[in-house]
Amino acid sequence: MLNSGRVSPSQIRVADVGQIPDSSAFADAQDVKLASAEARVAPWSWLDVRHRAALFGVLLLASVLTLYGFDRATLPNQYYAAAVLSMLQSWHAFFFASFDSVGFVTVDKPPLGFWIQTASARLLGFSAQSVMLPQALAFVGSVALTYWLVRRAFGRAAGLLAGLALAVMPISVVVSRNNTIDSLLVLVVLLAAWAGLRATESGRLRWLLISAALIGVGFEIKMLQAYLVAPAIYLTYLVAAPSRRLIRVAHLAVASVVLLVVSLAWPVTVDLIPTDQRPYVGSTQDNSAVSLAVGYNGLQRLLGRDGAFGSSGGDDGGPGGAGGGPGGFGEDGVPGPFRFFNQQLSGQISWLLPVALLGVAVSLPALWRHRRSLSRDRRTQTSILFGSWLVTTLVFFSAAEFWHTYYLVMVGPPIAALTGVALWSIWRYFKSSRWLAWTLPLALLGGAIVQALLLNWYPDYTDALGRVVVGLASLSGVVMLIARVTSSSISRTGLRSSVVSTAACIGVLTLLVIPGWWSVTSVVVAQGRGPLPVAGPAQQRGPFGDGNGPGPGLPAGPRDGGGRGQDGGFNDQGRDGPDGGFGDGGRGGPGGGANPAMIEYLQANRGNTRYLVAAPSANAAAPIILATAQSVMTLGGFSGGDPIVTADELARRVQSGDVRFFMLGGGFGGQGRGSSGSWVQSNCVLVPAETVGGVNELYDCLPPERGAA
Repeated sequence: MLNSGRVSPSQIRVADVGQIPDSSAFADAQDVKLASAEARVAPWSWLDVRHRAALFGVLLLASVLTLYGFDRATLPNQYYAAAVLSMLQSWHAFFFASFDSVGFVTVDKPPLGFWIQTASARLLGFSAQSVMLPQALAFVGSVALTYWLVRRAFGRAAGLLAGLALAVMPISVVVSRNNTIDSLLVLVVLLAAWAGLRATESGRLRWLLISAALIGVGFEIKMLQAYLVAPAIYLTYLVAAPSRRLIRVAHLAVASVVLLVVSLAWPVTVDLIPTDQRPYVGSTQDNSAVSLAVGYNGLQRLLGRDGAFGSSGGDDGGPGGAGGGPGGFGEDGVPGPFRFFNQQLSGQISWLLPVALLGVAVSLPALWRHRRSLSRDRRTQTSILFGSWLVTTLVFFSAAEFWHTYYLVMVGPPIAALTGVALWSIWRYFKSSRWLAWTLPLALLGGAIVQALLLNWYPDYTDALGRVVVGLASLSGVVMLIARVTSSSISRTGLRSSVVSTAACIGVLTLLVIPGWWSVTSVVVAQGRGPLPVAGPAQQRGPFGDGNGPGPGLPAGPRDGGGRGQDGGFNDQGRDGPDGGFGDGGRGGPGGGANPAMIEYLQANRGNTRYLVAAPSANAAAPIILATAQSVMTLGGFSGGDPIVTADELARRVQSGDVRFFMLGGGFGGQGRGSSGSWVQSNCVLVPAETVGGVNELYDCLPPERGAA
């Protein structure tokens, strides 16, 4: 038991303290007084052991969901996997995140996330497991960090609920099982949020600079997507840091400089290097990394691909955009305030969204009460950060025209954190007999009803699952309401307390049944996988469907070369179609798996050329790179629309011996049918299809003076 006078820093369990003392005393750990009535739990007490076991269980659940079937893993996104393999072969390709080892064109993202994957592949050997391991570890780390950020302000119970909510967040689970880099981004921005809270509590500039630098590191992973957390961190520091307003503004100005310096370090460096000494920056029209950040990975996400810079890029499923196709309304639904509850998105992230919004609501009274002492109230600071993070992401994704479903991982941490805050807060209201005591049973029942209504998008699952969830929530709510009517308060001991606590636990866990089932279905039951992660049962597909029926929001129609299939599992039963998939099963031609007969022919006849073959887009090139570990010239970048090479330059490259063979099929268009394609068709010889396993658009451009093979 702590003394009432001076205490040493080692005696204080800051993680369980909701109110923090004066910032200067807290920062220097001098003469600190307890600001919470919570008693210190003795190390390894029964309560402490139960808490540790519960935390271990949450982290174990997250680990199982992300690592199940890891030994059978294949690479869902072959575009990025091919880049990692190329980066392993050349420091030049490594620095620029080049799609090919020679350095013809980069991928459409900055290199940091792929550097981490490359380092893992270097240590463990290139494989699906080594490339995807960083994302799996990042997901488990994000669950632990979400728990910690909520626990340090609201206590253990709220932290455990927040961590558990993120552990079963469907879109977060499936993204962690994919070799896209968003799980790494989420971990980095959570670290930035942690540093931002430390800066807000202490008023120390160094913590704010660390937070800004971490957001900049996130920019080097996924560019402007990392900035979605910046408004929350800036707002929290501006309104709650323990220093004068002008000093806070000055600190934020300095932090902004650090943010920009770290963010632009790689793009500006790339742009300063002469274009003939580096790869072309993929998914741009002007060969600029800064343009990639501002355009394709910036304004286009908000305005649509027809709204800015008019390029297309690598993590997209294919053509289309704001007007349709991947990244447009077919994948995400029509922009608007209710977008998160449409058929495309509700199953990914929205099961707990109403509870999270309740967390924002229950935080507002505390914000008003502590408006003059925000610098000493850790709970309100944490609520401001996660609340503004949630609002920022909801507004952006509700209005943005061109983005992919799996970008919603950025909404996962604030939803999970605020779910923990909401449930913890209304449980306290229930026990204390305040006028908000009725919030808990009504919130549990309301949340269950909303989830049951969302299940209406998926009729095969409405009856059984919806009835179970609503029934359990109703039962727990009735028990708690009876207890409230028959007693003015709920004591901490006795039969009544045990019954009410059990009912509340059942009601809370009921809200996690559907998102947990959605995640487990994606991991265990789902067959196949695709390059763009999406969660849920087979019926919950993107705009191209899964071959069993139409995709959400689109009319039924014939399959377009094979649907995207499921992405949740690591199995290899899927076959990806022309919606952006780089299947490893192979349809025997471009756009599917690498054709063994064609590869054998190319390797036998390439001579001393630098490139094994030239392809119109990454859709055709990625399987060949992965099958051969050799460089493929991608004429039009990811989608075939990048103006990388002119017909005259292509003629010079053929003449100098850089490349001999050209594939014109299997792309999204662009260079396969543009000026370069026309030059190839006019100046090269079509290789007989029977010679190369049925591929009827392979051309041999060996100049006559160099002789035939």
